Amino acid sequence: MDDVTGRPRLDMSPSCYRALHEDLRSLTDDQLAEHYHLFGEDEGRCAHPLCFTELLRSSIQPTEDVLEIGPYVYPKIHGDRVKYFDVLDGAGLLARAAAIGYPGQIEPKIDYVSPTGDLAIVDQNAFDVVFSCHCLEHVPDLIRHLDEVARILRPGGRYILMLPDKRFCHDHYMPTSRVADVIQAHHERRTIHNLASFIEGGAFVTHNDSKRHWSGDHGVPKILEEPNAIPTAMQSYLDADGRYTDMHAWWFTPRSFREILLQLASVQLTRLRPDIVLGTPRDRNTFNAILTLVSQ
Repeated sequence: MDDVTGRPRLDMSPSCYRALHEDLRSLTDDQLAEHYHLFGEDEGRCAHPLCFTELLRSSIQPTEDVLEIGPYVYPKIHGDRVKYFDVLDGAGLLARAAAIGYPGQIEPKIDYVSPTGDLAIVDQNAFDVVFSCHCLEHVPDLIRHLDEVARILRPGGRYILMLPDKRFCHDHYMPTSRVADVIQAHHERRTIHNLASFIEGGAFVTHNDSKRHWSGDHGVPKILEEPNAIPTAMQSYLDADGRYTDMHAWWFTPRSFREILLQLASVQLTRLRPDIVLGTPRDRNTFNAILTLVSQ
C-alpha cells in the first residue's frame, strides 16, 4: 500500500505495534497502521517482530541451507547447515580485525573466499536463505550482486538483509542513492568503486553515533574539519590503481531501498522482490529487509 505521497509504505504488524506501545492500546488495527505511517516511523517506533535481530535470525529454520555473506569475525548465523562467504579467509579476517583494534575471539571458518566479493564461485541453487549484515551497501554493482544472489538461491528462497540507514550513521550527509545510479553502475559493469565513492566516503562522512543522529545532532562533514579531505580521497583512488577498496557505494533509507527494489523489478532487472522492509528503530542505524526470489 502506498502513502499519500505515492511512495510504498513500510511493513508493520498492528498487533505487535499495539503490544509494544502502551499509549496506542486503544487504537484499531486500521488506526494503528495509519499512526505508524504518519508518526511512528519517523519516531523510530518498532512495529514488527522482525525489527528485533534475534527474531529476524530465528525466522531461519534449522532445516534450511544458509549462506552468510560477509560475516567478518562475528558471524550472525550459526548452525550445521550454514556456510560463510567473505573477501578474506578466517586468518585474514582475524588479522584485519586486530589491525584496526576490533579483536575477534575465534578464527571464523570461511567456506568461500573472493577478494572482490564475487559470488560466482558459489554453486547455483545451493541455498534456501542468503543473509548479510551491512554488506549490500559495499558492492560496486548492486544489480549484478542481486543477480548472483538470485542464482544461488533455490526457488522461493529469501535474501535476509540488515542495512545501514544513512540518516543515522556516518553517511548522514551522503545523497540517497537513486535507481538511475544503480543502473549506471550496472551498465558500466563496475567491479571497483569509482572516484565519486572515494570522495564521498573520504570527505563527506560524519560521526557514527546513532543516538546523536536521532536527537538531531549530525555533526559536520569531514571536509569542514579537514580541508585536504578531497585531495586525499583522490590520491587514495589513484593509489588503489584499479584494485578493489572496501567502502560504501550505496546510501539507503528503508523507503528508498524498497523503492529501488520495486523499480528494478518493474523493468525486470532483478527477480528479488521486497517482501518485508521495516523501519529503523530509534537510536539505531540498522533496518531489516527480506527479499523473496520469484519465478521469471
